[in-house]
Formats: sequence, C-alpha cells, structure tokens
Amino acid sequence: MNFTHPFRLACHLLREDFWKLVRLNLLLLLFSLPVVTLFPALAAGSVLLVRLALERPVDLWPDFWEAFCRCFWQGLAAGLLLAVFWLCGGVGLDFYRQAGMALPQIAAATLLLLGSAGACYLLPMVGQVRLPLTRQIKNALLLTVAALPGPLLWVLGLCLWLAACLSLGLTGLLLFLLIGLSGPLCLITCGSGRGIRAHVLGVADEDRAPSGGKQYPCKE
Repeated sequence: MNFTHPFRLACHLLREDFWKLVRLNLLLLLFSLPVVTLFPALAAGSVLLVRLALERPVDLWPDFWEAFCRCFWQGLAAGLLLAVFWLCGGVGLDFYRQAGMALPQIAAATLLLLGSAGACYLLPMVGQVRLPLTRQIKNALLLTVAALPGPLLWVLGLCLWLAACLSLGLTGLLLFLLIGLSGPLCLITCGSGRGIRAHVLGVADEDRAPSGGKQYPCKE
C-alpha cells in the first residue's frame, strides 16, 4: 500500500491491523496521562502507523518507545505552542463574539481552523522529519494551504468523532478505549502522508524508504 489513496489506506490499516491499533491506542492513552506529553505520544504513534502503511515490521513497544524518546522535546515544544495558539484564539474569538464584532470574529475563527488543520500536518512531521521546529511549522502551513479544503475536513471529522465518543455514553467510552486516539491518528497520518513524503521527505509515492528508517532532509 502507499499514500496515493489515503482513505483507502486508512481503511486497510483499520481492517488488517485493528488489534495493533488497539494496543497502540492503549500506549497513547498511557503516555498521554501527564497531558503535556500528548503531542509527543501522538507523533510517536504516527511513526508506527507510517511503518505499518509501508508494510515494514513493527515491534510495537520498543518502536514506540524509541520514537517517543527521539521526538519528545520537539513534540513537547510543538504541543505547548499549539496549546497557547488555541487558548489565545479561543479567548479572542469569545471576546469578538461578546463585542458583536463580526469580521474580527470570522477572521479569528478562520485562523483557528487553519491552525488546527496545520497541526494535522505538523503532528506526523515531528515524528518523521528531523528539522528545526520553525521549519516544521512553515512546512505544515504550506502543505495545509496547498491541500485545502482536505485538512479542514479532517478537523471537522475529528470534532465529530470526539462528539460521538462523548455523546454515546458507555459505548463511546468503549470506542475511545479501543481506538479513540489511534483511529483518528491513523486517518491524519494517511491523509498527510502523501504531501509530507513528496514535498518534505522527497520520496516518490510509490517508493519505499529503507527499512532502517532513514530521515530525508527537507529541500530548501
């Protein structure tokens, strides 16, 4: 499988590697308990999902731990920056709403949506690419704008998934424990994979990266 058809690839992984996704979800939940480690944990999980998509062997625990340690600090910084961005954006949106300022409110909502969509590219990139965080953010924003409206649909899908888990009671809790994090992460990783591999890693869609996990530098 490759990243040419991301939805088909995500369905393939959910069907063929479902129990690996369940075990990965438990790891993600465990490593996200301190909250601040959520983004590094998701970035590490994305690394494993890419390996599954490329049909490489995956030893879940050691591979996850290696990826988590490797991208911990950059993932932590990226997660904190996103948290500040969402907090400031939410406060600004609420302020403009209460003040009855329509245009600034629309602008703030648009920035929040674009930033959230950019996070869907930044998250897998932190795990796959060794570049300074500023370059990672720039690449994520450029890929997001180039792929519109696709990334906005990912954000909508994530919101609907979260709403479903919260509204279904015990069933929603069971879904969240099974694939609450690994399922959406699978869709994001598959959706962003083609752009990241083609424009950041410089790998053709049909190619396979070496099994040693070589990191390809981003072109200037």
